[in-house]
Amino acid sequence: MSIPLSKVCGPLAPTSICTMFPPVEQAGGKALQQHLGHLGQKLAALCALPDFLDEVAMTQNRLRPRTGEYSLPAQMELTRYRVQPIAAPAFSGPVAHAMHYAYSRSEFVLEEVIALFDFVSETDIRTAVDRAAASGSLIKL
Repeated sequence: MSIPLSKVCGPLAPTSICTMFPPVEQAGGKALQQHLGHLGQKLAALCALPDFLDEVAMTQNRLRPRTGEYSLPAQMELTRYRVQPIAAPAFSGPVAHAMHYAYSRSEFVLEEVIALFDFVSETDIRTAVDRAAASGSLIKL
């Protein structure tokens, strides 16, 4: 069910929604058609960006329902790392956000990073940390 723009743009409507699109009467509808075409081009350009794909993927993972029953976690050994003052390997995609967080601290706990960045694959985070440790930019404590 769609709501006509004329109903949305009544006297109490916010002016921003009503001024975003040129009126259909303007230039015989050509101005509205051209405006919609420009919006389509902007959307296509946005969809072509790898960062946009990463954002959508992270949002999908975050919104995915978690299945299973709730239970208290078993106590586990925590894996601590210390950041070393040498250049870190380059990371891309969603895991780059987790690694940026990890490198912003002098020491971090791997399991905490995994919990904080639940929208990033745990395997990807562990692989990135292993790669960073192999490069010498992280030391396992």
